[in-house]
Amino acid sequence: QMYRGYFLKNQAMSARDLGDLQTSERFLQESERTFQTIQAEAELYLANAYNGIGSDTLLKGHGKQALSWIDKALELVPDHPYALHDREEALRYMKATAGHGN
Repeated sequence: QMYRGYFLKNQAMSARDLGDLQTSERFLQESERTFQTIQAEAELYLANAYNGIGSDTLLKGHGKQALSWIDKALELVPDHPYALHDREEALRYMKATAGHGN
């Protein structure tokens, strides 16, 4: 995907330099769409990793740290279903263990 995005950007530059602004714009739009796809996928993978670390941390009994990791996931992907679920679990855990050094 990354190579495709840069290839399309270079095609846009070449078309621009040849004076074909319509073709240049089309290649540029395709390049932008490619990079936006990469960004969305990368954010989802990173959010999954943050949420997974948060889930592991919660299983170790560290609710505040878990919540911090899960919230990082939600900063990247606010509607992440697993992170939303795990956040509720972390809050329930923290409420249930309040006063026990969590």
